[in-house]
Amino acid sequence: MLFHYYPEAGEFSYIKPDLRKKIDEKRQSLGEDAEDLEDFDILTEHVESLGKVPLVFALTTHGMAMGPVSSTVYVGLDLAAGSKADS
Repeated sequence: MLFHYYPEAGEFSYIKPDLRKKIDEKRQSLGEDAEDLEDFDILTEHVESLGKVPLVFALTTHGMAMGPVSSTVYVGLDLAAGSKADS
């Protein structure tokens, strides 16, 4: 698992420490250009590599409360993690 990101909250509920470090370093190198970017924007648009075999997907649920509601979570996986290719 690389990360879980909830866009409604604008934050990661989980992120690997090395990815957090890459985001922080990239934010510093972008300087003022990064002021309006969320961490997820920096991760998806400016970080070179997420892993050896990265897979990022979105899960969206829909339902009814006092009207239609939906929620999305982005999940990042490294499919090579824990495999012999990772050794």
